[in-house]
Amino acid sequence: MVKKIGSIDRVSHRKTRSDLGKKRTRYKNKPCKHRKNSYYYKRETGNKKSIIIWAWVRKEMSKDGYRNWKKFWWLKARLWKEVTDLKSTKPLRVETSDINTKEKFERFIANRYWSGDNGKSVKYVIMGVSRGKTKTHRQWVKICTITVKNTPEGNIGTMVENKRLSKYWWWKR
Repeated sequence: MVKKIGSIDRVSHRKTRSDLGKKRTRYKNKPCKHRKNSYYYKRETGNKKSIIIWAWVRKEMSKDGYRNWKKFWWLKARLWKEVTDLKSTKPLRVETSDINTKEKFERFIANRYWSGDNGKSVKYVIMGVSRGKTKTHRQWVKICTITVKNTPEGNIGTMVENKRLSKYWWWKR
């Protein structure tokens, strides 16, 4: 959208650069940075004792929700029939020593979250915070997927998918 003449600009993403008229003098005789070598957010590794994780519940789409796709009949056959419930849980801060191995991570999620009715397993997508190039410099990324099942001995968690855990400094294989 274009700013009208004489109006006050209240949109933050349309602001101009602060060094707009000074580029010729400020960057004169300096080597240019290649985009691969200029890291905007320095990565901090190995100094955090705790991280923030968020468990999202994956469940099957309801029949009414599936029927609502009748307008887009060409997408209905290829539709992913699982939906994510974000509002059922909240993000929590966890000590890295509690979740640094596969067994500890499965046990932590199984003890912390509900496992479902009548022996049905519940699938949890574990999300972690990454440094993204967003306004808030944070982005939720998928770490792993854990299913929790109720047994007579108690809740048992099994890691189904492991995407990013090997990238973390606290993870032990």
